[in-house]
Amino acid sequence: MAEPRCFGCFLHILGINKMNFNQKYTSAITSINSIKTPIVFKKALSNNLLFGSESLDIGGGRYETLTKSLSDIGINNNIYDPYNRTPLQNESALRKCGEYDIAIISNVLNVICESSIRHWLVSLACNSLRDGGILLITVYEGNKSGIGKASKKDCWQENRKTIDYVNDVKCHFKNVNIKNGLIYAYKGN
Repeated sequence: MAEPRCFGCFLHILGINKMNFNQKYTSAITSINSIKTPIVFKKALSNNLLFGSESLDIGGGRYETLTKSLSDIGINNNIYDPYNRTPLQNESALRKCGEYDIAIISNVLNVICESSIRHWLVSLACNSLRDGGILLITVYEGNKSGIGKASKKDCWQENRKTIDYVNDVKCHFKNVNIKNGLIYAYKGN
């Protein structure tokens, strides 16, 4: 298999197992959307934020609902998810790093209790994008208390409002916006 095109993504491939061992709750069973089109797709489509031909769905889960929706408008989706995809599938998804038009983190940041891992995923999104590419983020706000807690066995919920994730994204992207519960950030100036 060819080396990833982006050194930052190569480092992420090396770090896959390291991050898994440091994550207290895998939240792997939170991948439940087997039928409905994910809200991130609907929000991005209504705001004209879907473009290009390649997307990387970070923490995309075990179902293909987003992949199908993106395919219907001509975008090839690649899923990276250490808990719901094989190591080979994850490595394959990162092979185009630095070339993706869109990176998507849909209802993932809110199920990770470790700030360092949330930042690692946003960094992965940044490294995966070409200049001018866009990151799209949605989160489930839970009870909106801002107090994270275990929600069930091996599951975490941050309970943070969407706006509370913007500063985390600004650590990796200069141009960060929020509209109708969708955080979006462009790579580059």
